[in-house]
Amino acid sequence: MAESFRSGFEAVPSSQIELATSIGLSPLQSFRYVILPQALAISLPSFSANIIFLLKETSVFSAVALADLMYVAKLTHFN
Repeated sequence: MAESFRSGFEAVPSSQIELATSIGLSPLQSFRYVILPQALAISLPSFSANIIFLLKETSVFSAVALADLMYVAKLTHFN
């Protein structure tokens, strides 16, 4: 997930950062008004894909874990 945001921040052109500095924005203002909106727009698709993947894998994992749990409960009950 962090990789999604890192790639989004790296994809913002350095000229955008230089232009924010040249118009008198502080580093915090340039991050808030220039870098962050562009980085989020770039990284949002891969971030949402990661969230969807985690949701899918969680349901698969819970189905497998439930079957294993029931098998262990059956073994301990009848022994």
